[in-house]
Amino acid sequence: MLNKNIDIIIFTLSRWDSPISSPSLALAKEFSKNNRVFYVDHPYSYKDFFKLRGTEEIKSRVPALLHGKDIYKKVVGENYEFTAVTTKLTYPINFLSTGAL
Repeated sequence: MLNKNIDIIIFTLSRWDSPISSPSLALAKEFSKNNRVFYVDHPYSYKDFFKLRGTEEIKSRVPALLHGKDIYKKVVGENYEFTAVTTKLTYPINFLSTGAL
């Protein structure tokens, strides 16, 4: 028996509008045929923001990334519909030495 009409939250390392397809995006599309799906994009860091600031990828997300506004975007396809969620910018910490925080 299939579950229908449930809320599903997917946390992923790939973004919904990436030119490269991912298994998590395929699952989101499939699940969204009968359920409400929230696809939480991998967060952008301040480093990513300044490196990619001139691209459409960043320009379309500025209100969400900087101000936390318009964080939800309805993604509509042929047989699916899900909501992409963009979080605010994060601080990159992978360059810190062990025990720094």
